[in-house]
Amino acid sequence: EFEIGTVSEASSGSFTINALLSCDASLGFTHCISATIEPFTCVDDDNFAELIVEGSCDDTNNEVQFRVRNIGTDGMITPQDVRIVEDVIMYMDNNPIQLDAGQLEEYSFPANGATWRLEINQDDSFPYGGIASAFVEGCGGFNPGVATQFLTYNFNPNVDELCLENIGSYDPNDKQALPRGFGELNYIEANTPLEYLIRFQNTGTDTAFNVRIEDQLSDFLDPSTIVPGAASHPYRMSLDEDGLLTFHFNDIMLPDSNVNQEASNGFVQFSIQQTTDNPIGTLIENNAAIYFDFNEPIITNQVWHTVGEEFITVSSYELLETETTLLIAPNPLKSFTRISLEGIIIESGRCQIYDSQGRLAFEIPMQGNRAEISRELIPSSGLYVFRIVSQESVLAQGKLLVH
Repeated sequence: EFEIGTVSEASSGSFTINALLSCDASLGFTHCISATIEPFTCVDDDNFAELIVEGSCDDTNNEVQFRVRNIGTDGMITPQDVRIVEDVIMYMDNNPIQLDAGQLEEYSFPANGATWRLEINQDDSFPYGGIASAFVEGCGGFNPGVATQFLTYNFNPNVDELCLENIGSYDPNDKQALPRGFGELNYIEANTPLEYLIRFQNTGTDTAFNVRIEDQLSDFLDPSTIVPGAASHPYRMSLDEDGLLTFHFNDIMLPDSNVNQEASNGFVQFSIQQTTDNPIGTLIENNAAIYFDFNEPIITNQVWHTVGEEFITVSSYELLETETTLLIAPNPLKSFTRISLEGIIIESGRCQIYDSQGRLAFEIPMQGNRAEISRELIPSSGLYVFRIVSQESVLAQGKLLVH
């Protein structure tokens, strides 16, 4: 806790905390830090529901545990769905929750090494909107690179949170974006805010007196929503009419890495909103140019996102027969889906559907290498497991989400 006294309008300040990463931390593990400024009063009526999600790993019971808690002063006015993500597989809890003030709901999942995430929309009464979420990583095993694919942005104006993965050797002049996005195309939903982190290091042979970072914003980002973030050194920010964002680190006196490796590093952050309702398929690309004094710029890596919808689906499967390809679409199933296994001749094939308790719900004969499943065949929504069987041998199996 830092007592900073009265902060007048349009003024700012900073302080620095140095910490060492544990040598026991696995490469790729995600670390978060959050900061809150209090007291905070921004609305006239403070009677509203506010949801928070807490996650933990229970090694004793081999469980991942989540708690959804209403810490607001009023009850929720509308029920909200709970979304659970196991690595990149999303489930919907079929029981929306509506919590009174102080009430909580608990959830538990197997500690199977997956990165689990639970999220829920804030109540309609919450003045800042957004979601509440938490993730648990490294419980019962470790699957890196999942946690930062999803939004960790906190919508409360007085709270900031940053989650980053620890890394090995890296280019000291780089750019990162959060959330990173889902899959190879870095999918995010329309209107998801983005937070950028630009890191730089003087790897030359003398002190850098001035550093300038130029960032040409994508046309699909809204320059009017830029919020300057934390930085390693004082800076001045400017934005021209063409969307060129510039950070000026004047008189930074950045030593070279041969003289002082730690002090030769710097960074700056900023957040920005997308242009409202970017269409599906929009590609948002971004990089930065870093100028050390009068030298040629160092161009960072390019980060990108693709605007999509319903891109997190239950699509995991296991092929038990080599040189085959399993196709399933659509998944989740709303009215009907088709499952096919290519690259093999299936004799007397059957598609079996099991419920979440492992009970056989029904089975249908394969039409050649294909099975068509109608929603009318499935008694209720939820998560199911399908198996393709031929002459008592299981050829493939996977998960099917039914709406």
